[in-house]
Amino acid sequence: MFDVVVYLSSLHKQTPGRKVDTLTAFADGARLQGARVHIETRYTIQSAKLAVILGWPSPIQTTENIKLRAKIVEHQRQQNNHIMAIDANCFKFKDLDSKYLRYSINGVDYDSSEYANKTLTLLVGIFYPVILD
Repeated sequence: MFDVVVYLSSLHKQTPGRKVDTLTAFADGARLQGARVHIETRYTIQSAKLAVILGWPSPIQTTENIKLRAKIVEHQRQQNNHIMAIDANCFKFKDLDSKYLRYSINGVDYDSSEYANKTLTLLVGIFYPVILD
């Protein structure tokens, strides 16, 4: 099992640009922390402690990448593992240059999901063991 699988296949198009750069930068950062990382480019699910997708599944969209996101979320939940969704921030209407992104763990709803700024120990525990006294 990998520590982290980053799904480029969660994108509609895997062409060079900001979305691909964001996902590959996350993979590079995880590798620098010692994580076993796999970048998935096909519509295949890999076992991982953390699956990283761009966006979140939507029941009204039916493209292959959106269906894959839903399968990834379901698989990770069944395995009691985590999902990190990287998405546009909630203030996109004011962030005209789209400089900021939102990183959420196990969902995108503010009241029921975890956000990376509040759950650093969860992320640290995924990449290397943390001994808590």
